[in-house]
Amino acid sequence: MAATLNGSPLPVGWATSEAASTPTVTVPAAGFTAGGGDATIVMTFVARVADLSTNTRLSGNITNTASATWTDPV
Repeated sequence: MAATLNGSPLPVGWATSEAASTPTVTVPAAGFTAGGGDATIVMTFVARVADLSTNTRLSGNITNTASATWTDPV
């Protein structure tokens, strides 16, 4: 998994991880100030689809779901 902040590599002290199919970006305990504007974190990861006979273009769409949570460390 990889992540960027406003199109640049994550700052020193930030971290990415993945456990149990849950990618995570961790911000240092000292926090982050967006500098007067919004901040954009982009997470990039690979999702593999099982190689089954039912997973074909002809079988239609394969459902894809996601969720996002925010935990305020304060």
